[in-house]
Amino acid sequence: MVVEEAGKSFFPYNTLNRRDRVTISHHGGAIIDLTDIQKLILQSLCTATQGGKGSHVPKPYFMSKPALQDHKAKKALRDLVALNYVLQHPTGGGMTYALDERGLEVCRKLREELRRL
Repeated sequence: MVVEEAGKSFFPYNTLNRRDRVTISHHGGAIIDLTDIQKLILQSLCTATQGGKGSHVPKPYFMSKPALQDHKAKKALRDLVALNYVLQHPTGGGMTYALDERGLEVCRKLREELRRL
């Protein structure tokens, strides 16, 4: 899917892995099927921010699980930032992260799935 904007074309999802699939929604936007590690990062960040949109937390607060310590987790976090699920916010003490509206929506869906189980 190439988007045309003011005479420029760009592909906004240039950091997709082979495991990711892009499907077209009925609204015309792209829906990304997130990988398991991306879902784990979003769930962990949602817990760290207590589901708040304005809460910013440093990386050690939500990336401290053993499954989130390797290079795949770092790449998954970069992908989530690129896909506008997670916001980066620079501070004097370092980089902090927050959930964007898309990330909050995915968190709510993940919570609903967990409640059903």
